[in-house]
Amino acid sequence: MAPTVLSLFQIFSTTTAIFPRFFQGGGRSTEEWVFVSVYVVAGFSPVLVLFLARRACFALGILAALIIPIFCARVNSFVAPPSHYLRADWSMWANDFLGLTLALLLMVSAVFGIIAGALDWVIRAVNKVRGNGDG
Repeated sequence: MAPTVLSLFQIFSTTTAIFPRFFQGGGRSTEEWVFVSVYVVAGFSPVLVLFLARRACFALGILAALIIPIFCARVNSFVAPPSHYLRADWSMWANDFLGLTLALLLMVSAVFGIIAGALDWVIRAVNKVRGNGDG
């Protein structure tokens, strides 16, 4: 239940942070579209981390301690006047930092997983050729 609620909090936080940035700009250049695309991926990366860490209570506790204050501040920013978004919205930048940090964590763990899988595959192949095991 906790990963689902935290995921909904993060989806709300990311969505309310995306709309002011996306709709307050003028014309849309290629660079702006790339930035928005990267921001969407980074903003929703905590949801993937929550899914992967759903069985680890300690990791969920750390993520909850990071997501809940951002969510509360985003709710406050959501009900505040629109000019509040650009002046002093620390939760928007905290959400960016959290998303980019967790996206980096996901990329590093994916690289290590690929390397570990490749090494396991090579070791199994070598052992099979040598006849040291069933593979």
